[in-house]
Amino acid sequence: MADPADGRLPFDDEDFIDDIKVEKLLFVGSEELPDKGSDNTTEQRPHAVSFLVPPVPASACTLRGIPNAPARLLRTVAFTPPTPIKRGLSSIKEKNEYKNEALVNFLKSEYSDKIDTDYDIEDFVRHVWKFDAKTIPTKIDYQLRADACSDFLGGQYVKKNGKITEKERACCTHFVKVLSGLFGALRKNVDRAQQVILNAFSAKFMFLFDRTIAGDYAHLKPDIGYTPKDLKLDEQAWELLGLFGEMKKRSVQTHMVREKYPIDLGQLRKVRRGARTTKKMATAPDRNTTTPPTHPMVTRSIDKTGAAEDGSRRAISARSTTKRKSRDIGVDHHAEGPVQKKLRDSVHPHPVAYAKSNETRMTNTQAQVVKYLNELLSHGIRQYSTGFLIEDTKVTLWYSDRMGIVKSKSFDFILEPHYLLLMVAGIAFADRHRLGCCPLIEWSPRHLLDYRETTLKLPHALDAEDVELKDLEFKLDVNRKREVKTAYGAIGRGTTIVPLKARGAAAALFGSGNLVAKMAWQPVNRVCFEDQVVKVVRKKLRDSGQPHLKNMLKHITDLKCSLTLNMDDPLLGLPRGTMELPDPYELRLFKVLIIDEYLPLQFVDSLDEFKRIMRHVVEAHYWVYEIAEVLHRDVSNGNVMFYRLNDGSVMGVLSDWDLSTKKDGQLVKNASTAPVAIDPIADASRSDAEGDMDALLTQVRYRTGTGPFMALDLLVATETPLHLYRHDLESFFYVMVWFSAVFNPKTHELGYLEAWEQSSLKVIGTAKKDFLKESDEFERILRNVHHSFLPLISSWLSPLYEDFGETILDAVTAMDKIRQLQSKIVLARKRPGPNTEAAVSELEKRIKEMEEKHDGAQSALTYERFMAILVR
Repeated sequence: MADPADGRLPFDDEDFIDDIKVEKLLFVGSEELPDKGSDNTTEQRPHAVSFLVPPVPASACTLRGIPNAPARLLRTVAFTPPTPIKRGLSSIKEKNEYKNEALVNFLKSEYSDKIDTDYDIEDFVRHVWKFDAKTIPTKIDYQLRADACSDFLGGQYVKKNGKITEKERACCTHFVKVLSGLFGALRKNVDRAQQVILNAFSAKFMFLFDRTIAGDYAHLKPDIGYTPKDLKLDEQAWELLGLFGEMKKRSVQTHMVREKYPIDLGQLRKVRRGARTTKKMATAPDRNTTTPPTHPMVTRSIDKTGAAEDGSRRAISARSTTKRKSRDIGVDHHAEGPVQKKLRDSVHPHPVAYAKSNETRMTNTQAQVVKYLNELLSHGIRQYSTGFLIEDTKVTLWYSDRMGIVKSKSFDFILEPHYLLLMVAGIAFADRHRLGCCPLIEWSPRHLLDYRETTLKLPHALDAEDVELKDLEFKLDVNRKREVKTAYGAIGRGTTIVPLKARGAAAALFGSGNLVAKMAWQPVNRVCFEDQVVKVVRKKLRDSGQPHLKNMLKHITDLKCSLTLNMDDPLLGLPRGTMELPDPYELRLFKVLIIDEYLPLQFVDSLDEFKRIMRHVVEAHYWVYEIAEVLHRDVSNGNVMFYRLNDGSVMGVLSDWDLSTKKDGQLVKNASTAPVAIDPIADASRSDAEGDMDALLTQVRYRTGTGPFMALDLLVATETPLHLYRHDLESFFYVMVWFSAVFNPKTHELGYLEAWEQSSLKVIGTAKKDFLKESDEFERILRNVHHSFLPLISSWLSPLYEDFGETILDAVTAMDKIRQLQSKIVLARKRPGPNTEAAVSELEKRIKEMEEKHDGAQSALTYERFMAILVR
């Protein structure tokens, strides 16, 4: 047998993996989930993977971050399978810009398998725009404008070299005339009551003349906009756009020209009958190959044949051939966390039947449409976005929400003009809410182009003590300094921050100060949410009885109240809730958190303020970990915030507890409700040593954080490490370095640190290794620090770098070596030989040496040493 010391064995790893058996322990790996919003935050869905591992000794010692856990816990998880890293849209950002090619490639890669296709046209209009075909006014006969149709059929609209010609411009203009003609006919044909509805959004179809629409992210140019009629061409903005149209007319179709284009409304069904056929676009290989984790809100399960527990049947998603869970999930608004509550029967009168699409990846034209859906959902306060695509004379309708995309069947608007009339009617009678804006927001009809006299109304909510509140009202307080901000990306959390001031009863409860509503679509299987974590943390600190711990409350998000709504809650009116689609890739809940407004770190006025804020959050983070036993796990520049006291001094706040976990992996308990799990673990109730060990070993492992600030161990490890306190401490150091390198105190703007802001976390890890290893790289990163922040290098950054840099590298190197050596032991025992035991003994000796080195490095990364530098 080959000497294991030289790294060579007489068989390869693939042979070993194919034939591997379970000996004792089950490790939980992960599968990637869709984007969470605006950053590189990653999270994975669990699936079971078994590996043969050497026995774990019963002797125990204390590990940092896992009290009473066996010392070799972190080393035995060397056999946890690698965690796929799911990219967010910020991962394609290049020097603060979103390039078109990178955006298209991202959407093709990440959204192709989240599209339901061939949805019925009439049902699309009825569910999405809430318009029924039978309500089309019938006082007069409808027809398409003959001159506009003829001119359209005789033209082409294909951009060449990124430029638009007069002929192409005319072609698109003619189609807009067709749409506007139908819009005008509807306006003349309605009664007085319908006229009020028809004017609700007060918009028109407009050819956008190849203009870039103003927005916060990509520079995009849709062909057609449904836009407020008082808005000029050069004032168009994604936040104000109702929906979009995209045209691809590649051929001249004069053979279809007629004198008249009458519309027969009898071609529209007044009542939907029969089964719908819906297809799935999918990528290969299929990513959802295992059963998703059971959630306490799931009330019914469905097997492979489609049989539910009660004997009824429904279709099984083409994404999976294993058991699915029913979509009958609900939220009890009177409880602190989600509980079982059946809102509606998921077995439809006409079961959904669908098959996987032959398309494995969206086309360039489809990607163009999805770009615009994505951009609409990334601006304003939206629940969903819609648009349409014209390819020659074929039209398809498109819809996107935070869970996926729906594409209708196509229709030929020349041969089937009744569908075009239905589309225009659905759009014309839609108000802001039916065009996708949040139904909890009420706009003033006098101010359609801004947020004046706009309110947020919460019919019910839970306060910080879980007391139910009713009929809360807030005024949107939007100006240049307080803007509505939405995370980039259609599918995912879609976090939106809305600046507010309380009114009426809400003002009596929460005061007249600045508040914000944090709206987000959170994954159902997350189990525990930010509002629940904040309540637990604040209660533990408040009940500690120690003044200095109560003082930490100043540095933790101050939650006023929260609202949780299920996807199909009538308050939301989300089309997906009634569209009878296959279950989305990931079910989500809608959360609204009302919290105090905090300022981003970039608005500090001096180095002293920055240092004060950092001391506050590092100290608060530690005491939350010690007293509430909660680990944040997403320390980043965006989550370190502050507010000003009346005297102008600053108070640091650590925000965004979405990805936090209990430091020992157990349950977070709220005094007023049942236990709430942050990280689900297996058999957590067992108290014996072996049971606790199994629970810790089988807990779900997440690779969490925001790329530029993630600990090196989390970036470079081939397997998913357990997230520890020291990883968050390391992240605070990277926040200081990054902020110093990119911050301009004069303009309060943040620059770009290219080495740390890459799409690949592995690339970021390599850059950070170089940074910690080479002093020249440390100096290069910080060479452009503003002169007012130069003292930070000598007082904090250099001491932290010298004190912790080598230690971090030692810990990562030692862990990598331990994993390599353990793999060699497993492989050696797979094919034993006469020298196997001697070789294994030598490997175990080397592992012990690496363990001592790793433990020494771990013990050096402490809060006390870190804070000692920060108080200088």
